[in-house]
Amino acid sequence: MALSAILLGSLALPPPAAAVETTTWLDYTIIAEERLTIGPNMNLSGNFAVTGAGGSLEISTNTFQLDDSPTPFMAGDTIHLGAQASIVDAYTNQIAGSPTGEVRGEIFPSSFPLDLGRPSFPVAQACHSCATSGADVTVANGDDVTLSPGCYGELLARSSATVFLRPGSYTFEEWDIRKFAAVMAEGPVQIHIRRNLKTEESAFLGATSGNALDYQVWIAAEKSCAPASNSTKSVFGKFTIATGTFVAPEDDDFNLNKGVVLIGTVVARQVDVRGDHGARPPTPTPTVRPTPTPTPSVTPTPSVTPTPNLPTPTPTQPFHPPTPTPTPSATPKPTPSSKPTPIPCYISPQLSACG
Repeated sequence: MALSAILLGSLALPPPAAAVETTTWLDYTIIAEERLTIGPNMNLSGNFAVTGAGGSLEISTNTFQLDDSPTPFMAGDTIHLGAQASIVDAYTNQIAGSPTGEVRGEIFPSSFPLDLGRPSFPVAQACHSCATSGADVTVANGDDVTLSPGCYGELLARSSATVFLRPGSYTFEEWDIRKFAAVMAEGPVQIHIRRNLKTEESAFLGATSGNALDYQVWIAAEKSCAPASNSTKSVFGKFTIATGTFVAPEDDDFNLNKGVVLIGTVVARQVDVRGDHGARPPTPTPTVRPTPTPTPSVTPTPSVTPTPNLPTPTPTQPFHPPTPTPTPSATPKPTPSSKPTPIPCYISPQLSACG
């Protein structure tokens, strides 16, 4: 049963009646279990969901969900719309917020929690003790290095450094990826991080194929390994380009800063997608950083002895990307104008940063 498309004030809906349009987790740009906050002043593309019963999806002031095909939607037990916020379809049991918030499509009462079929988290790999005893890898400013599958401590890629990952399974303690640095997979990889992943401005994460499913990142946020510990949060710095799946089910504050381009899916307990202070800019066209070709003379393998490859996590359903994926060009580090088709999250790069 669909309800009226324009909402004023707070509206409590009838008892649950409709299932969300898709229960495939890869069909979503961002999935949070408890809370997802987006904006202000942003253009968004794709589907967004808060899966838990009593969960809250907050769309801040002047944030606009684009009309993509198939029809995009927001799903959450309660959806809060800020002033001039506008979304397409809504699967929810309550709409609250500003009288100028708008649902342009239809509203469907729904049952929560949602089961989106995400694979089980690979605790054995992400929490392996080798991550706390493995050798750290530090890549100097502007240098390149190639890593083989195995177990490492901290990965620190300083400004403009490039790390190439050979295909296979990896375990790290944590990642610290500085300005303009890149961590690029030469084939399908499964990356397990015990603590957290942080990037600075204009970093790049993804596979040379451009396929988000070739770059699977599982982040334990420490709490998946030691439930009594505090969660360690992951951060995508402003203007970071991330092509892959980034799953951190115990992260209670996964941050995507302004200007981030996400091609794939982020999963966490709570997520903040940060926008700009000021008027919402025109609809942006995302760009994908091209893939530099590694040269044998500049891609030494660090002098560590990796542990045997850890098993690749087996999803509970096959991975099928919803649309063809983009292929980056081979020109080193310019910004091409191609627009990828997988479900991206656009965060407009203009204007000043959020305070």
